[in-house]
Amino acid sequence: MRLEPIVTQEQIEAVVDEARDIFGNLNPYMYSAATVLPQWYETAKQFTEMVEIGTWRGLSALIFASWGLKVHTFDILEQEHCRPLWERFGADIDQHVCHDRDEIRDCLDGLNFDFAFIDGVHNYEGVKADFEMVKRCGHVLFHDYHKDRFPGIYQFVNEIGGVAGFESAWWPAQGFLMCDVTSNCNLRCPFCVTDWRSVTGNVNMSQAEFLRMLDRAKASSLFCMCAYCEPTLHPDLDTLLGLIPVELKDRAFISTNLALPLSDERIAALARSNLSTIVVSLESLDLDTYEFFRRGAQFDVFIGNLERLSAGLKRPQAPALQFVTMLFRQNAGQIRQLVEECGARFAPAVHEIRTPWPESLARMSDEFKAASLLTAEEVEAIMSGLTDLPIHWRVDHEGTPRGLAPVIYSAGGQGA
Repeated sequence: MRLEPIVTQEQIEAVVDEARDIFGNLNPYMYSAATVLPQWYETAKQFTEMVEIGTWRGLSALIFASWGLKVHTFDILEQEHCRPLWERFGADIDQHVCHDRDEIRDCLDGLNFDFAFIDGVHNYEGVKADFEMVKRCGHVLFHDYHKDRFPGIYQFVNEIGGVAGFESAWWPAQGFLMCDVTSNCNLRCPFCVTDWRSVTGNVNMSQAEFLRMLDRAKASSLFCMCAYCEPTLHPDLDTLLGLIPVELKDRAFISTNLALPLSDERIAALARSNLSTIVVSLESLDLDTYEFFRRGAQFDVFIGNLERLSAGLKRPQAPALQFVTMLFRQNAGQIRQLVEECGARFAPAVHEIRTPWPESLARMSDEFKAASLLTAEEVEAIMSGLTDLPIHWRVDHEGTPRGLAPVIYSAGGQGA
């Protein structure tokens, strides 16, 4: 079997099937590791040689090797079943079994690596010690960055200024910086990447914390004011928006479901802000379809917000408007009309059509998957039916299920 980059859900499932054949039943956390990694593909593939702390079953080492990296994986236990898995995929991986960190350090002294992945001891002291061993490489990815399940990892990564991804984090926080100013969402959409069942209450970021985040954003190429939560829940969002300096105008953006009742003052604060883009989630302009996907939203509230916002964004130097539409069976027949009508009514700079991400698939119910997911052939047919529209499109991401990729339909400009 020739080793190709493992980034799509279909490829991950093929690896997991092979692992089950060797190991039997897999711990769900091991499957989680396989689904979490592809979000970092574009970032990690630029490196050449890496160190992994924590081998376990060898799935993550296999995925990294498929991306073209030379992998050195370290563990204190002999993981004898890894080699058969790697050999099935033709992966050449250096496996090191060391008795303690002193022995690992001795091995690391002889390696010239530019990237590290930490998935070893899952407490504060352990992850800190592992980080100290590998940080000289300059680029470190942490697995299991989760406030409730692994508070030690969460605390340490926050202390060193890592940037959060889905159940993982990257250090240093340069490049794409994501920031949640709240800790909850007003909706419970069936395709969300976050499991909200155990989340209660809401914690709002303070002005002091936000100012510190803005300082970090100045060293980043992109700054997003929404990682997983809904920013308009913040009672002082207007004030936070006013703190964004004009020097971030080319890189700061916010993502919102726009479904809360918003005052004219809040709409004006968004339109006057130094954001480059306001990204709005929208699956349909049909009331029933919209409310089927956006659970907890009222269509009339949403559309009223959108009409006022789009009017406010017509002023010079205002942020651009972008739509993100998740593509499922229930709205597949509406996509062409949706893109056309949104273009005519709201004049977005970009209308992005997405298929589900692997993290989203992991959270979906079996019932929703069976009723809603499209095949690759169906998606291709939908997209081919849009080619005559006066807009351009380009494939944006490879890490989606069944080999599918989100497609961006951009009003004006050149498609890629």
